[in-house]
Amino acid sequence: MGIKTTQYSVLCQMLVMGCPRPGDLAVSMRMAASTLSRNLRPLRAAGWITVGPGKDNRSRCVFITPDGRLKQQEASGYWRIAQMKLDERLGRERVLALHTLIDEVLVRLGNA
Repeated sequence: MGIKTTQYSVLCQMLVMGCPRPGDLAVSMRMAASTLSRNLRPLRAAGWITVGPGKDNRSRCVFITPDGRLKQQEASGYWRIAQMKLDERLGRERVLALHTLIDEVLVRLGNA
């Protein structure tokens, strides 16, 4: 399939945000700008995203390409299968409890 989970996450977040500025995308994904830059490079090389002018001459936006949308849709099917397998192995209640715990930890770490 040729996509990593971090790349899939970036594509999904871009679909939610539209054409975000790189800094805004990094903040929304709770990652350092340098980490985001490293994650964007292979997406750009694959033709799944482009970086272009933003709302003014000083800003830039990250755009998902039609190929990027197709790759995200393809990966989404695999992601759903992986989630179903996890639900089967752990049980839906445990998976939901795990998500709740992760959300709580992220909130606490965000306030640190």
